Amino acid sequence: FCPGAPHRCRRRRPLPAGKPMQGGDELFSEKQLFKSAVVGEGGEGAEWDDDDDIDDREDKPPQEQVLDEEPLTASTPTSRKKKKPAKILFWLETKYESVEEACAERDQWQKARGPDDDFDLLWADTAITADRFIKLKPFQKMNHFVGMNAIARKNNLGRNLLRMKKQQPKEFDFFPDTWILPTDMADFKAQFTGKRNKTFIVKPDNGYQGKGIFLTRDFDKIPIDYNTTLVAQRYIAKPYLLDGYKFDLRLYVLVLGCDPLRVFLHEQGLVRLATVPYVAPTQKNLLKQTMHLTNYAINVKNPDFEENTNPEDSHDGHKRSLQAVLSFLQEAGHDTDAVMEEIEAI
Repeated sequence: FCPGAPHRCRRRRPLPAGKPMQGGDELFSEKQLFKSAVVGEGGEGAEWDDDDDIDDREDKPPQEQVLDEEPLTASTPTSRKKKKPAKILFWLETKYESVEEACAERDQWQKARGPDDDFDLLWADTAITADRFIKLKPFQKMNHFVGMNAIARKNNLGRNLLRMKKQQPKEFDFFPDTWILPTDMADFKAQFTGKRNKTFIVKPDNGYQGKGIFLTRDFDKIPIDYNTTLVAQRYIAKPYLLDGYKFDLRLYVLVLGCDPLRVFLHEQGLVRLATVPYVAPTQKNLLKQTMHLTNYAINVKNPDFEENTNPEDSHDGHKRSLQAVLSFLQEAGHDTDAVMEEIEAI
């Protein structure tokens, strides 16, 4: 770095040494360091703000000034030590031991001293606030995208799906009729005026593990609270069954970027089954959660729940391997490649 120089500087020939320091190192005075005017890219001598400090510059042509590309150092070591790779600092806000173990296994990774440290990676189980995101530095990464609540919470997801379905009805026909309560109260109430007994499934907007979910055929039995939000959907009364049980797919998706969108779908996954053989909904069985819901947290409490002992067996237990079930469906004559392609498209 050349103070006052208007252009990037070229390297000089080794300069004469000054007074020796303790230990044999040599010290350059400011005059010696900048003797023989520093030459910029244009070949002209640099202009200095303080002419009193440097008053013995030489006006030699640039070609006589610039010699070999040697570093400007007080002493030239005979060998250079290899620099150790910089440590990657991480900070975890998680209850999952697997995340901590994964970070600890990496030799070049080191835990930061605290959340305010200049960490490289932040892992948090929950989304961070916008204020905290704004304070992140350009080199810092985290495992969440700001604004993920737009699809992570049921009410926001339902509302955005309805908006997209209005714009692109053919591409967004993969989910049943949906109402956000109490916003869509009037239209939802109108669904109960017909002669047919329609079944609806209602979920709290921020619930998890099946908590607060119920089936209903009676509008008056829905607890309406204008301080909370519910998501209601038409219940699929004739689902595809696996060994006579309702089931769902637990797929794992990695999103690396939103613009451009970069999404990766893991080849492995889980198939979760209910623990009571399925029967179409009636007024008598609407409360049987272990028949209508596939949440693991609900079905694991059923004494009939069976753990999986062989991931390659498509009929073993109430939680099975996705690949095993896909193989079974393929043997049964289903085009599983087409099914997965549709899932990937969604």
